[in-house]
Amino acid sequence: MHYAEKELLVFKAFKNILFSHSNITKVTVSDIAKEAGIGKGTVYEYFSSKEEIIAKSLVYNFYEVVNELSTKISAENSFEKNCYILFDFLIDKVTTLSPYFKLFTNNFKLKDFYGYIQDDSELINILKKDVYSTTYKILSIGVNEGIIRKNDDIKYQLFVIRSACSGISNSICDNNYTVSPNEIESYKKFAYELITRALK
Repeated sequence: MHYAEKELLVFKAFKNILFSHSNITKVTVSDIAKEAGIGKGTVYEYFSSKEEIIAKSLVYNFYEVVNELSTKISAENSFEKNCYILFDFLIDKVTTLSPYFKLFTNNFKLKDFYGYIQDDSELINILKKDVYSTTYKILSIGVNEGIIRKNDDIKYQLFVIRSACSGISNSICDNNYTVSPNEIESYKKFAYELITRALK
C-alpha cells in the first residue's frame, strides 16, 4: 500500500499528539495539521475528518508494528525463544501503545471504524497475510523441534497462539496497563504453557 508523503506526515503528527497525553477529544484537524507542518486544507485533501485520521493512523501504526515483529522472528531461534520474542513484543506494544487502544475503545463503534478504512483493504489484506506468515513461521519451528504436533489443523494451532497472546493482552489491560515485572514473567510463562500443552 502506497501512502503519500503528506499522509505519512499526518500519521506521525497524530501519533505525536496522542502520545503527548493531549485530550484527543479536544484536538482539532488544525492541531494535527500544525504538528505535521502542513496546512489544514492540505489535510482535507487526504482525509475527510479527524475520525478518519484516527482510524487510518491506527491501521498504519499496526502495519509498522507487524513489520517490526516479522524482522525479530528468526528461524535460527528456538520455538520457545521465538514465543518469548512474540510475548515481549506484544507486551511492549500493548503498554506503549495503550493510548491507541484506549482511543479506539472510547471513540469508535466497530462499523464506523471499518467505514473509514474501506479503501485500505489492500493494506489490511497484507497485514493479515504478514501476521499469518509470522505466526506460521513460529509454529513450523515448533513442529521441526518436536515440541508441537505435526498434524494438527493449522487453524487450531493459530487459534491457540492467538488465545495465549490475548490472555497476556487482557491481563495487562485489566490492570490498567501497569503490571510488575514479576506479573509480566508469570503471564509469559502461562502463555507458553498454554501453547505447549494445547499443541503437544
